[in-house]
Amino acid sequence: MATVVDDKVYCDDKRDEKTLASPEIGRSAEVGIFKDGMRVYPEATADPLDPLNWPRWRKHAILAIVMYLYFMFTFITTATVPSFPELQEQLGISYSQVNWTVAIPALGLAIGPLFWSSLAD
Repeated sequence: MATVVDDKVYCDDKRDEKTLASPEIGRSAEVGIFKDGMRVYPEATADPLDPLNWPRWRKHAILAIVMYLYFMFTFITTATVPSFPELQEQLGISYSQVNWTVAIPALGLAIGPLFWSSLAD
């Protein structure tokens, strides 16, 4: 059931966008997906590949994979920090040279998203 208040259409149930004739305002009004009287953006489409239509478990699985990969990258890049003195001694290099093993991956974390996000678009 759609109700019109102050030229705004409110809908209690969820449905795809449809046009309803509203006798209160005497014209057609757009009705979308509403939750607690507020229009929900973005609206889901009928496309099964739309992430808004995915089951909750799939969204959580993708989030868990992204979190795991980010944790592993951070762990792998910083796990060598306690071994810096041994690396300096064995390789005969300075502390700043050993520090590049953390600096370069960190630089990749900073610059990589700028490159990959433009390709994703």
